[in-house]
Amino acid sequence: MRLLGRNILHELHGRDVRTDKWLVSWAAEVRDANWKHAEDVLKQFPHVRHGEPDYFVFRVGGSNTGVKLTVMFPLGIAVVSYLELDTEKL
Repeated sequence: MRLLGRNILHELHGRDVRTDKWLVSWAAEVRDANWKHAEDVLKQFPHVRHGEPDYFVFRVGGSNTGVKLTVMFPLGIAVVSYLELDTEKL
């Protein structure tokens, strides 16, 4: 997948070592993914929150912060839309 909007993730960088490791690992997994459908994302990340149309919220490490990713499957593009910072709904 082509990962766009990575600049939004800079807000999380430097919080702590666990978050930094999670960001690097997660971004690499998304870039290397070859998702064709939402089910592919859910299979790789079973704890992700899925919404319509084709967006996903990934919990950052063990925190209450989430990264919202919108995926355009036919184009092979994933866009970091925004961060949900310290919310209880994750």
